Amino acid sequence: MFEYLNGKKIIVLGIGKEGLSTLNFLRSKLKNISIAVADEQPLEKLSKDAQVVIKNDPSIELCLGKDYLKDIEKYDLVFKTPGIPSKKIPAKTNITSQAEIFLELFGNQIIGVTGTKGKSTTASLIYKILKDAGKDAELVGNIGSPALDHLKDTTRKIFVYELSSYQLENVKASPHIAVLLNIFEEHLDYHGTLDSYAKAKANITKWQSENDFIVFNQNSGAVKAIVDSSPAQKVSFSAKDESKFFQATKLKGKHNQNNILAAAAVASILKIPPAAIKKSIEGFEPLKYRLEFVAKRNGIEFYNDSISTIPESTIAALQSLAPNVSTLILGGLNRGVNYKTLAQKIIDEKIENLILFPETGQIVEEELKKIPSLQPNCQSVSNMKDAVAAAAKITPWGKICLLSPAAASFNIFRDYQDRGDQFTTEVLKLKS
Repeated sequence: MFEYLNGKKIIVLGIGKEGLSTLNFLRSKLKNISIAVADEQPLEKLSKDAQVVIKNDPSIELCLGKDYLKDIEKYDLVFKTPGIPSKKIPAKTNITSQAEIFLELFGNQIIGVTGTKGKSTTASLIYKILKDAGKDAELVGNIGSPALDHLKDTTRKIFVYELSSYQLENVKASPHIAVLLNIFEEHLDYHGTLDSYAKAKANITKWQSENDFIVFNQNSGAVKAIVDSSPAQKVSFSAKDESKFFQATKLKGKHNQNNILAAAAVASILKIPPAAIKKSIEGFEPLKYRLEFVAKRNGIEFYNDSISTIPESTIAALQSLAPNVSTLILGGLNRGVNYKTLAQKIIDEKIENLILFPETGQIVEEELKKIPSLQPNCQSVSNMKDAVAAAAKITPWGKICLLSPAAASFNIFRDYQDRGDQFTTEVLKLKS
């Protein structure tokens, strides 16, 4: 299957979860190759699993630390991990990835899901509907395990593959069923411009044929611009339409209606009966960190929406829980996103208290000052313990404290999961 890799000098660029999966795959499947690993982190900062593999195989060449890209041009093939910008790599370098190889090999068995927000929920919901219907399905990608971990029995499987813009950026193959949910400003620090970001997303349908399907949100202009040039059969959805699938679902908010409709559309393409689809949707539990109810303490309801890393997602969260949100915890890494619309939404929803993390918390505060209206009480913090303690003091009885940061987490936390876990831990420490 991968004979063309034999005899090649290969480097795995980025040795996180997917990079380690790639390294293990190459070592187990191919013998006549030279493998190197490159990562900006020194060996002692890599995961324990990665350290064990590297230390137990002295044949692996190491390119670690600040000069990790120095000799990359001497390799025949670079397996790039999502998150490392292509602009850092010399233009003539031969780049591939897990996503590209898996799509090329099993594209006709893949349901690919992408979008700025909602892809994890949608992919997980599609997977549940398929499993409930007795389909042989696997959940892979961002929400599942790395794709190359699933090569043991691929004959009849359906793969539900959550795909980020990072994974789609360089691929030259598309899935049989593509799902494109929405496109908002995000990852501009990586892609540079919104057009570049959208171009990466467009690869989910770019390589499809008339025998494939593209399921898309017809209310998104950016999505429709991509879909208009797609050769695939077009299946649209719109949350503006009423649907029996919205009844009794545990997923809150209009944005989740889009996710439900996208999943239902995929299931319909696969001839799953509407009654079965509805039953699976009703039994679907919301994912962690996505408008997740944590606890009620001293009459205050605490909700964890740490997955919200862009303003549009936080706006959707406020809409879902309005008008009971009194305190909003937000802010994080500045990626150059505009916060004007979120500031107006905070005013419109009459949010009383803002607890603000650097750097974007202060940007939101400045945007609020430009609006001639009664201003919320703003308090800056630098850690989650102080944020939750402050929220417990200032949130009125019977109201909601919502963590919905509208920004990436990396300036303070390891990732959005770490941020969400710290929030839950601190909330549960509060005495009733």
